[in-house]
Amino acid sequence: MENQPRESFQVTPQMMLDLYTGARWAQFVAIIGFIFCGIMFIFSILLSFVSRIIPTEEIGNFPRPLISVIYLICCVIALVPQIFLYKYSSNTIKAINEGDQTFIANAFMNLKRYFLTIGILFIIYFIFILILFILGLLTAVITSI
Repeated sequence: MENQPRESFQVTPQMMLDLYTGARWAQFVAIIGFIFCGIMFIFSILLSFVSRIIPTEEIGNFPRPLISVIYLICCVIALVPQIFLYKYSSNTIKAINEGDQTFIANAFMNLKRYFLTIGILFIIYFIFILILFILGLLTAVITSI
């Protein structure tokens, strides 16, 4: 037997207050995330200019432009969940203030997208770490032979 969601439920004033408080904190966290993404973007641009000044022997044989590209990719990846979190918070606040069902539907859709994106990123991260661990073990075994 599958669990089916119920069609409706009562939202108490305390639940509305808790939802509003949570949305305000989500908005704060999203704005801090935007700031960190901006800092990461500025850092990647500065890194591309500074890497031209640093002599090649300082950073080894690693392609210098690739470092900036990696930081830019990380910046974009980090930005996506922050956008969903901000949309969730702003739509939740609008829904509570205006009492509009459309805003709360959009808010919960963005909350679902936020957690889906974070979940996918965690899975990718753990697979990446597992691959690095296996490569490290293989390297250790091969160099010890």
